[in-house]
Amino acid sequence: MLTPLRRGPADQPRDLRSHLLACHQRIRQFSKTARRLGDPAISPAEAAEACRAVRRYFTVAFPLHAQDEDLSLLPRLVAARPQGDVSRALASMRKEHASIDRALRDAVALWDRALVDEGAWITERSRMGRVGARLEELFDAHLLLEETFIFPALDTLLTPEDKDAIVSEIRARRAQPPGETAPPK
Repeated sequence: MLTPLRRGPADQPRDLRSHLLACHQRIRQFSKTARRLGDPAISPAEAAEACRAVRRYFTVAFPLHAQDEDLSLLPRLVAARPQGDVSRALASMRKEHASIDRALRDAVALWDRALVDEGAWITERSRMGRVGARLEELFDAHLLLEETFIFPALDTLLTPEDKDAIVSEIRARRAQPPGETAPPK
């Protein structure tokens, strides 16, 4: 059911596009796991494990990906003055990041309650499923937008030096100790 969160050579970017696509695959896997927290067939032990996993992913790994896009990718693409669909996709990407951040704050608070109190998972199961489904819905639309319009523009709007610099910044972010906030005890 769960996807382990690893840090190591496999997580280092090979090239910019393949790194971004690999991140998107993990986002899809963890948002699916978040949605499945609403499944009544999941035992409390499985739910606790899943809560810990999705919480850790969305408080450690996902923020790094968001920084990759917001701090490294977006400014360079905007500076290239894209037109049409790419320009609109970049504007949408910014707005969607804000919506995703709000949804994740709500989800993390819910997961935290479930980690503190097993009974909270049982009473909040359907809400967890709805919150997870909302995350999955937000991410599905967001990732499709990026993959359809923004990723193809990497090759036309960015220089090889830009892409190398972004990959170096991605590597530097991942060399830092994880910034996970501890779940409540």
